[in-house]
Amino acid sequence: KYYLSYIATEDFLKTSKIENIFDETIDYIINDIKKDDPITIKGDYDSNRFYIIHNDRTIGRLSSKSNLITRARANKVYKLTGFYVSNVFLWTYEDTIKSDELNGTDFAKKWTTKAKERGYIYVVQIAGFGTKI
Repeated sequence: KYYLSYIATEDFLKTSKIENIFDETIDYIINDIKKDDPITIKGDYDSNRFYIIHNDRTIGRLSSKSNLITRARANKVYKLTGFYVSNVFLWTYEDTIKSDELNGTDFAKKWTTKAKERGYIYVVQIAGFGTKI
């Protein structure tokens, strides 16, 4: 499970000092990430959030409801390898609104103005069997 809208949120922007991190990340995902590329999952000890990392660059975040996160936390594992890119898909602001309506959530409210203006992001799907580092 993924936090689908993560790179569209203010929370993502705060994690970087790069001025145009949103646009750069969108461009990076579509131009530099290929199927079967290796992926690392890194957890943040303080927040218990787990991020999807490609070549030392954060490109997404796992949902707090992810079974992977639940197991990693239980075992006090905060870095995993053995994952790879299985797909990249387009996720729109409209998709977020529809999902919020179906699930009683409010992720659309967390999209930044810039992300809403673009209207979409890319989500990198991963697969594999994690191995702790």
